[in-house]
Order: sequence, then structure tokens, then C-alpha cells
Amino acid sequence: MENLEIIYREWNSKVFATPKVPRGRKGMIFTIDLVLNAVKNKCTMTDILKIEDTTANTNLEYLCIQLRPIGLVKHNYGVWYLTTEAEEYLKNKDKLFLAEIFCANVKFFAEMIDILKEEKSAKELYHIAVNDYKLGWKTKSDINSRLIWLKEFGLIDFNDYKLTYKLNEIGLKFLTKIKVVKPEELCFGLDKTIHFDDIEFTFFGKKILENLEETLDIRKETIGYIPGNMSEFQNTISEYIQLMYHCIDIKSVYEFSEKTYSITKSSTGSFITTLVNMDFINHKSRYLVQSSQNALDWYENKNLLDLLFWLHSKFLFFFEILQELDNNSLSNKELAAIAKKYYGFSSENIDEIRKRLKMLKSDNLIMEDSVNTYTITNKGKLLLNKVIVQKRKNVEDLVVFENISQKNNIEDLIKNLKVSSTNSANPNKFEMVLRDVFEFLGFEATLLGGAGKTDILLRTPTTKELSFVVAIDAKSTASGTVTENLIDFDTIKEHKKKHSSDYNVIVGANFQGLRLMERAKEHNVLLLDIDKLESIIRDSKKFPLSFDSYKKLFEQSGLANIDIFELEKLKVKKQGVLIKAIMDCLIAESEDKFIKGILNEREIYRSLRNLDVLNDVSPDEIQQMLEFLSSPIVSCVGRTKEGYFAIESLNTISKKFEYYGSACK
Repeated sequence: MENLEIIYREWNSKVFATPKVPRGRKGMIFTIDLVLNAVKNKCTMTDILKIEDTTANTNLEYLCIQLRPIGLVKHNYGVWYLTTEAEEYLKNKDKLFLAEIFCANVKFFAEMIDILKEEKSAKELYHIAVNDYKLGWKTKSDINSRLIWLKEFGLIDFNDYKLTYKLNEIGLKFLTKIKVVKPEELCFGLDKTIHFDDIEFTFFGKKILENLEETLDIRKETIGYIPGNMSEFQNTISEYIQLMYHCIDIKSVYEFSEKTYSITKSSTGSFITTLVNMDFINHKSRYLVQSSQNALDWYENKNLLDLLFWLHSKFLFFFEILQELDNNSLSNKELAAIAKKYYGFSSENIDEIRKRLKMLKSDNLIMEDSVNTYTITNKGKLLLNKVIVQKRKNVEDLVVFENISQKNNIEDLIKNLKVSSTNSANPNKFEMVLRDVFEFLGFEATLLGGAGKTDILLRTPTTKELSFVVAIDAKSTASGTVTENLIDFDTIKEHKKKHSSDYNVIVGANFQGLRLMERAKEHNVLLLDIDKLESIIRDSKKFPLSFDSYKKLFEQSGLANIDIFELEKLKVKKQGVLIKAIMDCLIAESEDKFIKGILNEREIYRSLRNLDVLNDVSPDEIQQMLEFLSSPIVSCVGRTKEGYFAIESLNTISKKFEYYGSACK
């Protein structure tokens, strides 16, 4: 340990977890030795290390990833190499030197050694970690992993009768050589930026500031997936910008992701979507991507505050968090509720809030002042005074008002549909309008959105035997045209399976391309453009359709054909005409002294069949309508043994139907 002085990280930059490596027959230290020697000898990263008595993952790449957080290996430009500490360890093979590397890089490792001067159980250690060191652990698993490592290093003894642990002589001697952080030194709530008196912006930051006012209202809600540890998100984004500096095949990006972060093709696709939403990469073709000029401008200095500025310009409720924390200390759950109520979030998305908090905390703009509760720092206040943020709006009240307005005013609903379908900068608005559209048509429409989910889920409020579920994916495009390269049919298929939907529908302004139509038919997906949806909305006011009619629409694949509704519309229209004709006939005869206004089915049939609009009416249709009009609920027609007679005027009937209709809203 005297050969090289180990540099201890600051508490906040230490990692939370100990490395997960197979123990095998010879122990975890032996596994570490194997890995470090393999890296030293430049072995292929896909090699499987031979470790006796283990079924765990022994892929060299995976094991390197496990050792990277504690500072034994590094990764740069696709190559793994040993750190200075790892090289020193391989020279002397001193396991206490390795133990000190753990102490220098892992939270509550040296501290647990210090606590074990006195006999403690795992439960007692857990309570100290959570209550004194404010570690947000939910179980004792992190305590148990540290205890296993301490036993491997030979620093503690276990009392199997009391189920307690305590430092042995080696541990006590080792304790004198390591640096321990005491709980009182952490000073939760101590602002590290208290001495700041100003914040200077780079040219990149100033450029964003100049255009912020124009972008605040078109920001997206979801940042999306970022691989790796969120505390290193800046480095992760930087690596991918460098990877795609020049035009690169998407397959190479998948391969880089798998080898560097051990993530799947679908996860890489999610991160690419995140970068696209950030305007940091561009699709040059279906399979070629390249970093955007915006990304390259940021990459020139790789300034963290610049990146946060950029994220604020692209995503809802970013620096607005500083505004909220300037008034009160808040938890992530409270912030999620505020985001939904006042800033346009479609739901209380705690994952998205956590992501933002970690990003803001990375540049000391906020800090924890108690367990899972955050407040603004002096640096955050200085920034808040210089940056434009969105002010609170009671979005929930606004949405309710807009929905009511839209449902009563078809023209507003259609206008919002057309505008939002080409607002690709804020796809959430299109999703919200589509939800309102399908609710207007009578469906139970739930707005979902987010990674791995469809945008809207439709259900019919009928019995289980007759009900069906429709997964709606909204595609808003600035050009107004949806093409094949904008649709991932595999993801659509996953949505259907995940949500147990009966039908899948994609809604967009306009669909183009023969290949798109063919693939939609192959995958049994319906393409519904907004012109046809507009026709359905307008017709629904005149000719309300049954769910069975809509089912016939959703059963289609490829481009939607709404001509299938014509027969149903004619039927509804005919029923409306029949109601008026029957009532006109009965009311006209009500003054006749001979028949006293009473007509039977046959007499009514003879009167109506001569009308051009009802020349194909049948006696059965007339009988069914008479039974409906004479029912106790409608009660517009009376009935005797001789036949039927009018007991209400057409004006009264109209008011009754209008009332029943409004009561159902």
C-alpha cells in the first residue's frame, strides 16, 4: 500500500454498488485477478473466462463493465485498459491494496469498516446507512454485498450465533490507513455553491437563451432512455456524438452499444430516439445516422451547463423545477404532481422527474436537503434569475375546459386535429386531441404514451363478450406526410401484445408510399388519415354509429375505407325520417272525428309507403318504431286495442330526446 497513494473520491462522486463478479470456487478476488490479467494481455472482449463452479456471466466485456465503476479498468475509443491502481495491484497482489481501492470509490465501504469496530448485525448496519448516511436503500442487499467483500478481504469475523459482524485484528490495523467519512461531515443541506456570485454563459449557452421564448411552448414531455449511470449522462451523450461524428451505419451503433453498455438493439433504438428528440442526431437515410450540427457545436466544449440549457429548450419542466424549488423543498413525487397540474405533463411521471433531478444535481443547481427531498442551490438561484422559464398554468383546468369546448364545437375539434397532426415538435398535443376525438365518438380513451407503450388505448363500454380494445399510435409530422421509415411495425406488434388489443391503428395527417400500404396489410394495421377521421366526426353528429360499425372499420388493414359506413348511415337516416313520418301521420289524424286519431300498423303502412323517402319501408319496421315510441321511457305515442295515437307534439318529442342526450354526456 505504500507504493502508490490511492486517490479517494468525494462522497457524492462515489458509486453506490460493489462490483458483481462471479465467486466460483476460488472467490471473487481471484475473479478480479483473472479479469485484470485478461485486459492486460489484450484478450478479446467476447472471451468467456473459465471460473470453476459458477453459472454466472463470465463474458470478459461484462466483467470489465462491472469493474469500471470502482476504477480498475477504463474504456476509451472501444478499447479497455487497466488504470494505474489496477497495474499496481497486479504487481503486488496485495488484497488490502485492492480493499482500499474499494474504500476510495464505493460509498459506505470504508465507513462500514469503521462502524464494525463494534459488533453489529446487518440490520443495524442498514439502519445506519439509511438514517445517518441518507442512502435511499430499500433492502439490505447492498449491506450484504459489502459484508461478503469484507470477508473476502479477511477484515471481519462473523458470529454465527448472534448473526453479527466485527473487525478482526487485520481489520483494525487496516482501519488506521483508510479515510472514513463521518455522517456529520456530509452536512446534508450544505450548499457547495454558496460562494458563487455570478454565472457566465458560453456562446452556445447565450445562443440558446436568445431563442428560448420561441421554444418554451413546443417542448416535448419525455426525455426518454439514456444508457448507463445517469450521473454520467453527459459522458454517455458525448461518446455517441463522437461515434456518429461522421455518417455511420445504424448496425455499427447497435454493436457499439452492446459492447460498451451491454444494452439490446431495442434499448439502443430508444436512445437514438432520445437523441433525435434532442435534435442531436439526424437520419441521413433509413440505416444511416449522423450527429447534427447542434450536437457538434455542443461537443466542441462539452460544457455541462450548456447541455442542461439545451435540454431545457427541448423538454418540458426542466429549469421550471428550479422555479418550484425556489419556493419550497419538494420530493420527486410532489414535483411529478406539479408537472402534471401546472406544466403540461400528461401524467405524474416520476421516472422523468428523477431523470431531470439527477441532471440538475450533476451541476449543483439543486441539492438534497433531506432523504429524497430537494431544494435549489445558490448557483441554481443565480441561473433562475437569468433564464426564461414557463410560468405556472393550471393545465388540468385548461384541459377540462378545452375538452368541453371541443365536444360541443366540432369545428374546434377538427381545427385542433389538423393543426396538431403537423406539430411534430410537440407530439403530445396530437395524442391529447386524438383522445378527445375518440371520446367524442363514444369510446373510453386512455392517454398512455411513454417508452414501450402505445399512445392511446380505446375500449368500448360494453359487456366483455361484445367489447374490443384498439391501440392507437399517433404520428405527427411537420410535412403532413407519414412514410414507411417513420413507422416501426415491430414496435406496433409489441404494443398489441403488451396491451392485449384487438386492433392496431396508426393515425396521421396523410399516408404515402405503396410499400407502407403493403407492410400495414402484412402486419394487420389500419392507417387512418385525418381527412377520413374528420368525415367520421362530422357524420357522427348527424348519424351516430354503433360500436359494431366502428369495429368493421378497425377490422380493416392498410388504408382505411370509410365507405363501409354508408349503409349504416342510410339506416340511421331512415329511422329518423320514420319517426317524424309516423308522428306526422298520427298527429294529422288526431282531429278526425270518425277514427278519433287512432291508427293501426296496417293503416300507417299504407300512408307511409307512398312517400318517396320511405318507399321501401316494411310493416315490421313500422311496428318496431311504434313499440319504441309507445315505450314508457319515450311515451310519445299511446296504444289501445284498436291501434296507436299521438300524445305528444314533435316539438316535445325533440326536447325529450335532446334532454336524454345531454343527460348521457
